[in-house]
Amino acid sequence: IMSSMLPVVPILMTTDEGDIVLDPFSGSNVVGRMALLLNRRALSAELSNKYFKIGCEMLKQADKDYDKDRLNFINSVVHQDDDQNFQTAA
Repeated sequence: IMSSMLPVVPILMTTDEGDIVLDPFSGSNVVGRMALLLNRRALSAELSNKYFKIGCEMLKQADKDYDKDRLNFINSVVHQDDDQNFQTAA
């Protein structure tokens, strides 16, 4: 199983909240879980029935673990430079 932190940066760099994150080879669905925790939608595919079941459980757990306050903190850190650049340009 890949580290849960691995997909965070690519998800934050390439999507906005509410966007769809596609993982065509989802395995245990770490990418889908992190997408849900970052307030994105997840579209995952997996051929292995074993990993499909594991991935479904990961998504159910992500739904329980979602915390808007934590996400707001992450967004404030990630977009801090954007706010400063906007203020400088104005």
